[in-house]
Amino acid sequence: MISPRLVGALGAVALIAFCLTPARAQFSVKPGSKTPVIGKDTLCFAYHLEAGDSLYFITEAIDSVIFPGASTLLKTRIEENVVVCDSVRHDTIYYVRTWLRAAHELQTVPGTGDTVDRTSFPWVGRETYITMTRQGKRLAIASARPNVAGTAPGGIFRPLALPPLGGDCARQYQSWQHLDTVVYTENAVPEGIAFTNALYRVLDFVDSNMVRYRQIQYTQSSIASYEPQQAGLDFTLRAVINSYGKMTFDPLRLLPIHHAATSEQKVTIKREGNKDTEGRHLLLQHTQLVEVRSADPLRRLQRTADAVVRRPR
Repeated sequence: MISPRLVGALGAVALIAFCLTPARAQFSVKPGSKTPVIGKDTLCFAYHLEAGDSLYFITEAIDSVIFPGASTLLKTRIEENVVVCDSVRHDTIYYVRTWLRAAHELQTVPGTGDTVDRTSFPWVGRETYITMTRQGKRLAIASARPNVAGTAPGGIFRPLALPPLGGDCARQYQSWQHLDTVVYTENAVPEGIAFTNALYRVLDFVDSNMVRYRQIQYTQSSIASYEPQQAGLDFTLRAVINSYGKMTFDPLRLLPIHHAATSEQKVTIKREGNKDTEGRHLLLQHTQLVEVRSADPLRRLQRTADAVVRRPR
């Protein structure tokens, strides 16, 4: 499923990059500002799923795809993704399925007035199977129709709905660093793979509607690769990705109810016998948990009437 040659080659490059670049430098402090005082409360972050839980996420996103010599492509997108927990082992290992349920995307080329309105995507309904821990660590992955290439509307390295967290508990404004190898299996077949260096920081409580939500933010640098040759495609994609995100957790369900993420992907496309093509993919997305179906009444979340996939504004 994942090329051992690719893992070995990228692993060496990633290890060097991570050793030379401390992750703690990624959070910037404005001149004259003070470092926040460590809080007195300990906040814990993990995903909690129960067998039979079904989670529904709505994502609104804006993409810019920029390649020198070609017209810039702007995309606005709304999509719905589903995560179903099939079973749980030892209360810490989750076996989940996920798929894109629906999407609506507008593609425009600035200055031309050309607009493409898309509502049909081959990726809709393609199931992905993930075995993961409470901290989001991926232990095993598999894809439906693994020999049929395809990508999600948001691209191969679209930020994940349930990314690895790496840590567990910390006080307000404390941080932890997490190195990981992440397979973006729910975004593409064949799967993209990224060696990531992330710094998480716990934020303070956020009070809303008499609920004290917990928040963490992260910065992440990644060296990524996508090799679809086994699916009959004749190119290789390499990417250097810098991303930032903030996640808000429901303290009762222990699930992220909102995830704001930005991503800058510096992409190099390689084809044998051709000059490399370099470009950028800029992405901003907001993902909201809009519905939870569960056998436990306390975990259920009722969808509101406006939480649907519609034509982007």
